[in-house]
Amino acid sequence: MPDVPERGDGPAPWVLVLACDVPRAAVAVPHLVAACSGAGAASGALLVDADGRDQPLVGLYRRTELDRALTALAAGRDDGTVRGASVRALLAPLTLVRVPDDASAAADLDTWEDVRAFDTARPPDGDVVARPGVRTTPPRWDDGEGPPDPELRPGG
Repeated sequence: MPDVPERGDGPAPWVLVLACDVPRAAVAVPHLVAACSGAGAASGALLVDADGRDQPLVGLYRRTELDRALTALAAGRDDGTVRGASVRALLAPLTLVRVPDDASAAADLDTWEDVRAFDTARPPDGDVVARPGVRTTPPRWDDGEGPPDPELRPGG
């Protein structure tokens, strides 16, 4: 993996994508980080829902790979831009680790009915509840549970 630039000394090496209509997406972050940490040359990781569908808007991607994919996608289009292109088309050439969504973190809220159902199911204190055995808080980087790869640590 490339060296991590000093804080403020260039772009971050990883891009975390969390859709705004997926309120439990943060539950997946430690799992995405862990998947990328052990993924070798993979371009990143994304969540896969219970139906087996990739959820590319809950993912962690290597910036250099995204940059290459954006350039290639734009070059292959008549207008030379990525305007209107799907995220799935962007990610198609990447080698991604698929992380099972064991905590239903990819559930999105597309309608007001979805929002009401989410609010009703959520505990009153607002905490997110995952299935037993699924960690819902990110690991501390100094407790030995964080990724061994310094590139994936906050602040580089």
